[in-house]
Amino acid sequence: MRVRSCLVGVLACLVLSTASAQAAPITFTAFLTAGEEIPEPDIPVGFLPLGVAAAQFETDTDELMVGLAWLGLTTEPVAGHIHRADPATMIGPPIIDFGVFPAMTTGVLALSLSLTPVQVTSLLDGLDDGSLYFNIHTALNPAGEIRGNVGQVDVPTPPRPVPEPASLALFGLGLLAVGLLRRRLTA
Repeated sequence: MRVRSCLVGVLACLVLSTASAQAAPITFTAFLTAGEEIPEPDIPVGFLPLGVAAAQFETDTDELMVGLAWLGLTTEPVAGHIHRADPATMIGPPIIDFGVFPAMTTGVLALSLSLTPVQVTSLLDGLDDGSLYFNIHTALNPAGEIRGNVGQVDVPTPPRPVPEPASLALFGLGLLAVGLLRRRLTA
């Protein structure tokens, strides 16, 4: 009976000591152009506004890290967002606001945002159905000057967990206990 209690204790320690795997981040990117914008923006002759966006969502902390770079805007940016488009109209409300932009027609913005549960749900649903887009708004084009539909979503496969030494030691101890129990039962 004492050996059985010892075996149950060892197996319980083995199960409880198994390390939990951390969630893998989700990365996505977009190339922003005036040609993607809906409705078509007013772009004067001689301007070619462009941008690129990259984001990484940490699923275990609900943190979103965003990097934006743009050049050649017609006027300074006044707002920037991630939107989730309605399939019927291909436009939609912002789900994530980037806050204040640098007052430059060519610039870079890097930020980290803590998302609310509602934002997390909208972001994940939009990544699943392909309806997300980045948008930079300017004074000349308040509905949006450049837009980029999220085209690449990378959800890496988490690496296989490597047993830590303590887990291996407990597993070995468990095997030893099973061997001792078997030896005692056959004797």
